[in-house]
Amino acid sequence: MSEKVYIEIDASSWMDAKGVSTSVFFGDSCDPCYVDETTYKELIDQEIEAHTVFDKLTGDDIGRVEEFIVALEEAVVYARKRFEELQ
Repeated sequence: MSEKVYIEIDASSWMDAKGVSTSVFFGDSCDPCYVDETTYKELIDQEIEAHTVFDKLTGDDIGRVEEFIVALEEAVVYARKRFEELQ
């Protein structure tokens, strides 16, 4: 008979002035076993380039990228509002 073992896995992402850091923890460890750091520029380029064909935005993808940019602008407004509320 085999014994079952359960391992808790916790993955979380954090934003700072440089970009987004994603950490993965196993069990009760205070130190992550994996960390990935990505700059905002890298994330933005990745998202926009995912909507290109031969390095050009076309068709519906233009609207999707515009929605993405609007969402980023709204996130900046929200971040500024929260910053001012907490001062």
